[in-house]
Amino acid sequence: MSRFGGAGFEAMGDPLGVGGALHVMRAIVVEGQTVRVVFNEEPEHYSPAGDDDALNPDNYIVTVTAGTAVVPRTVGVKSTLSYFPSAGVINAGEVGVDVQVDRPLVIGIAYRIAARNVVAKNGDTLGFPYAAPFAGMVRANLVRPPRRNPGLTDYASNPVGGSYFVDDSGDIATETGLAATKNRVLRRAVTRQNSFTYMPGYGTLYDPKKPANLVILQSFKQDLEQQIMREPDVAGASSQVQVDGRGYVIVDIKAQTKTRTLVDVKLGISSDGSIVIP
Repeated sequence: MSRFGGAGFEAMGDPLGVGGALHVMRAIVVEGQTVRVVFNEEPEHYSPAGDDDALNPDNYIVTVTAGTAVVPRTVGVKSTLSYFPSAGVINAGEVGVDVQVDRPLVIGIAYRIAARNVVAKNGDTLGFPYAAPFAGMVRANLVRPPRRNPGLTDYASNPVGGSYFVDDSGDIATETGLAATKNRVLRRAVTRQNSFTYMPGYGTLYDPKKPANLVILQSFKQDLEQQIMREPDVAGASSQVQVDGRGYVIVDIKAQTKTRTLVDVKLGISSDGSIVIP
């Protein structure tokens, strides 16, 4: 149950009027996908995994109150920002956290962000008001898909977020979910950059036929992680790259999706360019 303060930690704010002293002052968009939530006192901010911690994105819920838009989901929280206005200012001591969401906050859409569970450093619980309205700041752009030569259609790359395969009937079907994410991560790792004329910049610059020294491997690691982060459903990426006794470049990729699921991909690349997947 969410905790908002008050007798018995009422689930819907502060109906008895006896909630905690900590409350939300206001909210404002500071970047295209970041909204700053300002508290009247300093909340706990030690770990994104803390149940009562202001850095835990699960402790914030964004809703759309006016206009038509997909409801944003919180994906992260930046460190707290302390405000110390000059003496005599009423709002002295306010502290804000920057909550990151998974999509742009659009001009013309009215939003609301509610905090829950958060407690103050001094132990105060969250009371009313625990939510604040805010408006988007990103201008919506209409994007027209580029015209492509049908002869160059790549059936392994599905622009809507999945990948294609041939089902039992022999027809082309769409694969989605984690399996599709894993396939797309693997595909980026083993594709030489600019191999597809209609996908400029896609793929890595790594050449397996060159000596795999430390400089090349480090460059490959950085390039690979940047490529994986371009996948629309990936929120974070890390990798380990090393050479084993056979001379294979062993790559261990870990990608975190925006739903916080970990995708693990391992492969080996030989000097002739062949791929081995354990």
